[in-house]
Amino acid sequence: VPAQPLDLKDAVAKVEGMLGRLIGEDIELRTSIGPDPVTVMADPGQVEQIILNLCLNARDAMPSGGRLTLGLHSREASGRDFSAPRRAAPGEYAVLVVEDTGVGMDSAVMHRIFEPFFTTKDGMGKGTGLGLSTVYGIAQQMGGTVEVSSMPGEGSRFEVWLPLCADARVSEPSSAMAAPVPEGRETILLVEDEDTVRDLVAQVLAAHGYTVLKARHGEDALGLLRSFNGSVDLLLTDVVMPRMGGRELAERVDAQRPGTPVIFMSGYTDDVTLRNGVWSCERVYLQKPFRMGDLARKIREVLDAQALPPRP
Repeated sequence: VPAQPLDLKDAVAKVEGMLGRLIGEDIELRTSIGPDPVTVMADPGQVEQIILNLCLNARDAMPSGGRLTLGLHSREASGRDFSAPRRAAPGEYAVLVVEDTGVGMDSAVMHRIFEPFFTTKDGMGKGTGLGLSTVYGIAQQMGGTVEVSSMPGEGSRFEVWLPLCADARVSEPSSAMAAPVPEGRETILLVEDEDTVRDLVAQVLAAHGYTVLKARHGEDALGLLRSFNGSVDLLLTDVVMPRMGGRELAERVDAQRPGTPVIFMSGYTDDVTLRNGVWSCERVYLQKPFRMGDLARKIREVLDAQALPPRP
C-alpha cells in the first residue's frame, strides 16, 4: 500500500476499538487527543502496526495491571526546542505518545530496546520487547524517530515523531474500513517466521474470538497438526519462510487435512510471490503490511465461503 495522507486521529480511533480486549480488564486505557487533524504521509497498515506494537509492549510491562495512556498532538522541532529529539530535523511533527505505569527500564535496557531480537522479558515481567525494532524502522522510513524515557518502577513513555503533511486532503475512509470487524470461533493455524508479526496477528485474532495455533515455519506447523486432535478451520501462512515455503506447506496440510482453506501473506513484491507459486485466481493473498481489520474481514470471508453448500 503506497503512502497516503492519513489523519492519525482516525488511525488511533480504529485501533482503540480493539485495544480494550487486547490489553485486558486490569489495565485502564486513557486517551489524550486534540481536536485538530494530525495528518502525515503514511501507509495505514504500518501506522496501525506502530500503535498496536507499542500498546501491547506497554501491556506486557504491566503484568499486575495499571494505566495505559495513548496521546496524540502536534509539535515543532527547532534548534531552540531542547525537548525535541536530537534526531528530528527542524519542522512540524505529529507526536504519538504511548505511556504506561509498568515496571519501567534502566538506562542499559533503554539503550538496546530498538535492537532486533533484543528481549526485555526478564527485566519487564511478561514483556518481550518484540516489535520495538519494527516500530523504530517504520518511523525512520517515514522521516521520523522514536524517543523513550523510563525509570525502573516508574513506567515508560514512548514518543513517535512523524513529519506532518501540510495542505493534504485525507481521503474518506471506505465502507470496509468503517464496518465493524467480524469475529469467529474457529481454529486458525498461523505460520509466520517473523516473531513480531506472528505474535501481533495471534493476539489480535484471539481478541476477536479465534483459537490460534502458532508456528514459526512449515515443519513446526506440520508437527502441530500431527499432535492437535481438534479441527483446523484455516491455514494463514507467510509465503517466503526458511526450511519450507508457504506453497509447499499448503500442499502438505491439504494432504493431511483435505479441503483446509488457505490465506497467504507476504511482504515481498509480486514477482517473488509469483516465483513461489501462490499468485493465481484460486489463491487468497494479502500483501504486508495490512490492517488488522482487513485481515479479520478476509478470514471471515474465506471461512464463510467454505461453510456454504456446494452449488448444484
